[in-house]
Amino acid sequence: MPEPRGKFILGMTVQIDLRRNVAAEPAEACGTVADVMEWPLTIGSVRSVELLTAGPIDEGSQLRVSRFLFGRETTQQLEVASLEPPRRLLLLVEDRDIHFELDHVIDGIFGGGSRVMLIFRSRPKTQVGKGAHPFMSPFMEITLRDELEEDLLDLTNAITLRSAVGGRR
Repeated sequence: MPEPRGKFILGMTVQIDLRRNVAAEPAEACGTVADVMEWPLTIGSVRSVELLTAGPIDEGSQLRVSRFLFGRETTQQLEVASLEPPRRLLLLVEDRDIHFELDHVIDGIFGGGSRVMLIFRSRPKTQVGKGAHPFMSPFMEITLRDELEEDLLDLTNAITLRSAVGGRR
């Protein structure tokens, strides 16, 4: 069961913290999390991922991700802001009205295994976004948390499966 953490609004920022433990080592966990091109097979809400930049996925890579969010299909352009195996994958989305981050953090657990955290942070950028943010925040806290919990469950199930079969897909 995920261990949800609190939300806070600081300068109009909303943060949702989720975590799950898996029996895989951090390198195995990060390998699955950072395998973004496989997310349509790993995360149920993700329909497609397109790499918009040349070369392997690394810091600065641009991705177009189509997924179901809030009950409808949406497409967003994401940037890999940080890729620090075996510890972290940080994705940024710059929308016209709101900026948000999806931060995937992996920590080793004493005695073996890993804690996989998914941290969502949003911050409005425009006056429209700032005006809508107080009304959207309660909705985001409930609905988005549920959707992120499903994504994290899908990721940790994939980590467990890959680990059980020795890293093979």
